[in-house]
Amino acid sequence: MSYKEKYLKYKRKYLESQRGGVNNWTNKAAYAKLLELKEKFGEPDINVGKTDGLAIWLGKSIRNKDIGYGPNCFEEIIIRDETVKHLCPAEHYDFLYSYVKLPIYPPSKLGSIMSLSGSVGYDPLKQLLYARCASLEANIVTLKIATDLLFDRENQVELPSGLELKYKSITDVHVFGAYGQMIMATKNNEEYVRQLYQSLCANIDQIRSQNKSHENLGYSKAAFSYKYNETDGKYECLVPDKADKICAGQDGGQLYDHDKADKADRADKADRADKADRADKASRADKASGADKASKADKVSRADKVSRADKVSRADKVSRADTLTTIAHKK
Repeated sequence: MSYKEKYLKYKRKYLESQRGGVNNWTNKAAYAKLLELKEKFGEPDINVGKTDGLAIWLGKSIRNKDIGYGPNCFEEIIIRDETVKHLCPAEHYDFLYSYVKLPIYPPSKLGSIMSLSGSVGYDPLKQLLYARCASLEANIVTLKIATDLLFDRENQVELPSGLELKYKSITDVHVFGAYGQMIMATKNNEEYVRQLYQSLCANIDQIRSQNKSHENLGYSKAAFSYKYNETDGKYECLVPDKADKICAGQDGGQLYDHDKADKADRADKADRADKADRADKASRADKASGADKASKADKVSRADKVSRADKVSRADKVSRADTLTTIAHKK
């Protein structure tokens, strides 16, 4: 190694040390993003520079910090030295996690949010909703749409191109391609990102304000209900109030009733079996009827043939008798 190469190597290590320590991450895109986010959030609270490491900005240190788009409303930011392959809405690799804190109520709404992207998750006990992508801008779009879906309203978003997107359910989001279009529109458009970010923060404030009674419950309403047992004189975990209902994904977040669905399925199977049975009976009856008609037709045909043969035979006998009579008279 030449003197110049050694100099550049140690210079690079020195510069890295000034940015929070030597970094040996294998995902260079994640490391570049780490340096970029330091400009917005400052030094991370936790920074592990070894391979498969991570950097974390904790809620207390970034709360209300101005990140360029406005006061911070993220609860936590994590960058991992990982590459999570993600093909939709376009091929890319995830490594950046953005968390916001809010209660999702009713729990049935969670189904729609989980159907938005494979890079969305929710911790119902900590009440942390996260989006994972390769940029903060993409995560802002994901969380903006996810929080929009928690309201029973038609959401309107205007793209920089002037195109207006409307969606009320997860089905609308997918049918109109809102997710992909909004992410693409954030590229090199800081003002548009600012608008989406501020709308996201407003959504978070409104959701938390409307659902204060559902914050920090200590249990997930999708899994349990927590009630006072007068007999034992204590609280206990029970099955949910609507135990037969769970979150649904593709139906716009409506409650999915397993019991009704099972009954409907059984009724449908019974109906189909009944129809098949009736169709089979009708088919057999039709075949029997056809066979009977064919048999009767055959009998009629044979009877007709016999009748005609008989008539011919009798006619022949008469003819021969007439011939004999004529001969006898001639004699």
